Formats: sequence, structure tokens, C-alpha cells
Amino acid sequence: METNTCWKRGYDNTPKYGTRTKIEVLVPDSLVEKIIEQLLNELSTGSVSDGKIFVSDVIQAYDIGTKNKNELAI
Repeated sequence: METNTCWKRGYDNTPKYGTRTKIEVLVPDSLVEKIIEQLLNELSTGSVSDGKIFVSDVIQAYDIGTKNKNELAI
């Protein structure tokens, strides 16, 4: 990732960010709580930068190549 140097009062004030990874997982409703519990147990180090888990509904899904819909698309 390329960033522009930000000078403030003669000092380099460029933000320093660590590597970020985004993981998206689609699971049946019946497995959501179990998977979240497992992720929290395995990935938590107690640091504020451990990350976030967002849960949302997927209303519909389509596979463009096969034209399958919903469960068949996944």
C-alpha cells in the first residue's frame, strides 16, 4: 500500500497501519453462533486490533456462470 508522507511541524506524521485481512464466510443460520464462538476462542489475543465480526443476512445469491440461485449458487 502506497501512502503519501504527511509532515506536521517538521516531523513525519504518516499513519502506520498493519496488514489487514478481510474474510467473508457464508454459513447456514444454524451454524452462526457455533462459528462465531469458535472464531472468538481461536483468534482473540486480547488486543484491540484483533478485528471485528459482522453478521448480516444474505437475501439472495447468484452464480453468474451457472445461473444457479441461492443455495445452489453457494
